[in-house]
Amino acid sequence: MRMSWGKGAAILLSATTLALPGMAIAGVVVASSGPSAAKYPTGTKLDDTATIRLSAGDSVTILSSGGTRVLRGPGPQQVGGGDTRSRTVAFNALVRPTRVRTGAVRGSGSTARNTNIWNLDATGDGRMCIVNPASVSIWRPDGSNATSFSIRPVNGSVDEAAESRVTFNSNTYVGTWQPAGSPIANGTTYRISGPGPSRDVTFVVLPAQPATAEDLASALIANQCNAQLRMLADAMALPIG
Repeated sequence: MRMSWGKGAAILLSATTLALPGMAIAGVVVASSGPSAAKYPTGTKLDDTATIRLSAGDSVTILSSGGTRVLRGPGPQQVGGGDTRSRTVAFNALVRPTRVRTGAVRGSGSTARNTNIWNLDATGDGRMCIVNPASVSIWRPDGSNATSFSIRPVNGSVDEAAESRVTFNSNTYVGTWQPAGSPIANGTTYRISGPGPSRDVTFVVLPAQPATAEDLASALIANQCNAQLRMLADAMALPIG
């Protein structure tokens, strides 16, 4: 069964809002699947006191400052029920500015995990939301060897000759990319070339860093930054048990 993640601003604007005016928003639907998925599309905002009725096979993933919860059918499910332990520490760690230093990541062997949502994945593609268009941290999952990546604009909105290069030493996972010529313009697509196939990434420049997990999720959904949305939901997942 296919899980529905962020589909863009159109869904966000048309999604059902179950919170009444003046009531606090508890969370945002970041994924849904099953017979009732159309009732709770990605981007739906749910109040803490709301109850949603799910059918057999339904799964609705809700992200809030209290964490990521998965509600499953059949039967009624209260949005604010269950474990609501704060995930503030996890959220702050995910969005804090990256400190570039050797081995400053979690993982074992030559493969590490990206721990900052603003890091550009050198092996990824699609759309990416950023808050600092003048300097972007770039992360690679394999730090076993020294290597470099070239990054250049490809959609003609800026000088296509403005190529930048980011070099990694062995056992280094995060580097700093400062775009040549001018800061990244909103909607600009860049091509990343290095080990493996080239990848195109389109950047969305946010006006400011969202202050809460709910606000960040809404911004990522609206701008179709789906890889970052999944990363946020995973980081905010509540412990099982």
